[in-house]
Amino acid sequence: METYGCHDGKFSDIALLMSTILNKADEMRDNLRVAFNFHSSKELIDGYKPEVKIKTIGKILGGWFNIEELFDIVLYSDVHFENKKPVYGFITEYSLDAPAKAPAGMFEESKIVNNFQTVFDTMEAYYN
Repeated sequence: METYGCHDGKFSDIALLMSTILNKADEMRDNLRVAFNFHSSKELIDGYKPEVKIKTIGKILGGWFNIEELFDIVLYSDVHFENKKPVYGFITEYSLDAPAKAPAGMFEESKIVNNFQTVFDTMEAYYN
């Protein structure tokens, strides 16, 4: 396997394999819904600007390609508390704390219920 100039091919290999897996979703049949779940990381750029992005191992995977750019829809999880109980949801719009994205008008709210079926139904209605 080609390692793209990395001294230790391990991270380059992981980047290549990750890219292959993510791109494979485009080749799947049209009626198959595919969702990828990732952890996010928050880093300070220049010591003060927060940057939130998908967490990757090593800088080569994050530097080789931007995973978020492969998707039209990127939702970030949200947890807040009501009456001391956690309420889970998804953030649908960009902010400094969650660089979420979706096509304009797909979601009516900037925060929605944490339910993949609701997300899939909304996507279906939007695209059809």
